[in-house]
Order: sequence, then C-alpha cells, then structure tokens
Amino acid sequence: MSLAALTFGAGKQSFSVPTMMHVFYPKDSIKIDPNVENKIQVLKVSTFYNTNDIYIIGQVISGVVKDNMSFCVNGKKICVPEIDSRLKGVAKQGMNLGFSLQGITAEEIAKGSVLDITHEQISQ
Repeated sequence: MSLAALTFGAGKQSFSVPTMMHVFYPKDSIKIDPNVENKIQVLKVSTFYNTNDIYIIGQVISGVVKDNMSFCVNGKKICVPEIDSRLKGVAKQGMNLGFSLQGITAEEIAKGSVLDITHEQISQ
C-alpha cells in the first residue's frame, strides 16, 4: 500500500482544491487619509553624473506617499510618477523613500526641508 493511500484513504473520499487564490500585498491595504497632510522630510539630495536629474532620499513624516504625487518648489509644480520604497510604490509614516526628479536643481531643495505632497493622476 502506498503512502498516499494510507494518508488519504483508498480513493473513496473526494475533496476539492480551490483553483483561485487571492494574494494581498501590504501596499494594497495602505490607504490615503484625506484629513492627514502628506509630508516628506528631505534627507539627501544627489545629482547624477553628466545629467540634470536629481535623486531625493527622504522620510515620510506624516501621511502616506504613493506613486503619481506632486508638490511645489519655489512656485514650480513638480510631478513624480514613481517612488522607490520597501513596499514598491507606497511609503507610510516613518518609512524612507527615494525618487528621481527632472527640471529642478539640487540647490532648490535643501537637506532637511519638508515637502508637502498632493496626490493626483498624472497624464501619461
């Protein structure tokens, strides 16, 4: 007699196995609260060699930050289509994140400054 027959019986019992499984990721459960301001504190501003792009490393000090965010710096509206974080595209209070920017210089954003974030769809 085989181990399967000993474990599951001689085939007299039938059972079904679910064919569809739902996988929930942590980022799917993080929602934006409209009553809380979304703010990032800038920890480091880096420039890329031979380009005008900058990369900002920051920490979320309040609220939630997701992809497709925007903020204003010196009257310029800056849009960020994608962020890098531990949760792949979303960061909540206390988490570090990074994102790349174009059309702004490293001198315009100082280390320690706080960015107020708004969420809106960016047209592709």
